[in-house]
Amino acid sequence: MNIKSVGDAVSAMMGEPEIVTMLKEDHRKVEGLFAEFESARTSRQRKSLIDKFVTELTIHATLEEQIVYPPIMREEEDGAKEAYEEHHVVKGLLRELSKMDGSEENVKAKVKVLSELIQHHVKEEEGELLPKLKETGEDLDMMAETVKKHKMRMLNKSKTTAVKHRKAS
Repeated sequence: MNIKSVGDAVSAMMGEPEIVTMLKEDHRKVEGLFAEFESARTSRQRKSLIDKFVTELTIHATLEEQIVYPPIMREEEDGAKEAYEEHHVVKGLLRELSKMDGSEENVKAKVKVLSELIQHHVKEEEGELLPKLKETGEDLDMMAETVKKHKMRMLNKSKTTAVKHRKAS
């Protein structure tokens, strides 16, 4: 067996497709960022964490919408439609947060609402939608590879954009 990452090892042990493990790892990473945000003391720390979860959630949602959800939509139309709508609401909050510097009076409240939306979304996605991937007939190994490739490209583009913004400031 050729195991390339911790995620591959966990997937193999749990009998879970790698794509599902990857998405769950993203969920845990964002949950950790929200926890860090709660203990952030300065606006600079809050802004840094906002930038991180805006990037992570934007990339994650985009990949789910473009690659993961379409085959699920054929199996579970209502659940997938709800997930798309939850992403829509989350993206609106992310746009608002991306314009904040972390010192605003309502920034903590906005992040709290976002965190609660994400918790709800993750619970439904992990409990109801992702298990349906096995029923789609899709090549889940190929899906995982496609998501990895696109995620790396999007992360690199995000880092390049962030460096350009810092230099312009």
